[in-house]
Amino acid sequence: MSKALPSGRAIRATLALAILVAGFVCGPAFAKTTKNNPIEWSFHGKAFTDQYIYTQGPYQGELLQSSLSFWPEVEAKINDQWSAKGVLAANLFFKSLNDLNNVIGKADVREAYLTYQKPGWEIRAGQLIIPWGKSDGINPTDYFTAKDYTFYVPDDELRRRGDLSLSVSFTPKKGDSPWNLQAVFQARYPQIHLLIPDTTLPAGLTLVKDAPDSRYFNPEDVQGGARLQYLGTSFDFSISAFRGTSAFPEYQLNQVANTIQAFHTQETAFGSDASFNVGESSVVRIETALHMPDNGTDSDVSFGLVEPWHWDTVIGIERPVFMDFRVTAQFLVRHHLYYKDPLTFNDGNPVSSAIQQQVGRYNALILNYPDQTNPGVTFRFAYASDTSNWTGEVFLVGYLESDSHYLLRTNVGYKVIEDLKLMAGADIYGGNENKTFGALKDRSAVFFEGKYLF
Repeated sequence: MSKALPSGRAIRATLALAILVAGFVCGPAFAKTTKNNPIEWSFHGKAFTDQYIYTQGPYQGELLQSSLSFWPEVEAKINDQWSAKGVLAANLFFKSLNDLNNVIGKADVREAYLTYQKPGWEIRAGQLIIPWGKSDGINPTDYFTAKDYTFYVPDDELRRRGDLSLSVSFTPKKGDSPWNLQAVFQARYPQIHLLIPDTTLPAGLTLVKDAPDSRYFNPEDVQGGARLQYLGTSFDFSISAFRGTSAFPEYQLNQVANTIQAFHTQETAFGSDASFNVGESSVVRIETALHMPDNGTDSDVSFGLVEPWHWDTVIGIERPVFMDFRVTAQFLVRHHLYYKDPLTFNDGNPVSSAIQQQVGRYNALILNYPDQTNPGVTFRFAYASDTSNWTGEVFLVGYLESDSHYLLRTNVGYKVIEDLKLMAGADIYGGNENKTFGALKDRSAVFFEGKYLF
């Protein structure tokens, strides 16, 4: 069995574990521990297995992913101010998108951090996952986390990735104020791993799917941001600012190496979100952000080949239906302040222009910006009951340009005993094959999962 732990992850794991171990070792000193004031430990986590089977394309009926995962969590309350937490993600892949032929073991520190709390203050430092945003599944203000879409799991949150971070949160009046200010610093940026369609690229060029790991404390790779929130009883909102690097990869032509290479561009972003109650049971949510990549204006040499400045907005409503059902519907829109059709790019050389146009179309395909304005919708219908062991969910995200495309996710779960749940479902990609989800038809799969919580 081969074991894969990329060097960047090894560094991150070492730093995060060092922080966690330091917290455990130094905890007694912080706590002035006595027999009457011991450290309070808790150990829990999850073990799960996922089996995904292709439903379309040349591999129909074959295994897409077969995995076994063990994710233990340990928490330590040192005293009323200090605590620590660590989560290890250990995965064994018998087959996966990243390696179809070998058994691979991967171990990564998902989270490992120290927390200091006092009235009005919370400071966390270490390997952190910091999700921002209120919308369902699509969050324009989620600046500080990334997701690994090549890891097939029914719970999308398990794909989330963070990095070495410092988060400082302040609430006036010793925590009694509805206002909160949070500042975040990351030592490097996390990177999204996308599902890459089997799309034809110019002959003779090699696609390098993943960019090199970002670098710790390198001025070009560190990032930071702040969020001011008002948290009322029936209404809340926030405004946020960010300067760092986009977690989404883009691709560019390396003519010397004859490769199409992934890279991440720096950007500035400003965002806001809000939610408020309508009647007794409905909640309306709004989230919007303006993303301004450094290479995203009409004055950049790559204009037309990479995604330009864009304004993303999500507006949705969630409400219960009948007794145990919930419905969430959202309208999505992405509008580009600058836009140029990749097929109009011209560098003066007909051969290189034709290649660059294909690279530009590839970026537009995988990042889903086919036009200057790109509208879409999401719909979620979920069932859960305190009196039943069954759960179920249907989730749809689709885009509404002339040639529509969509992702449909469904699942049905059954709780065998209190901490053991079985689940089956499907991820179905469809629509026009020249659009983002339609191009991923061959990645459609049915799945079976068993999960035990301990």
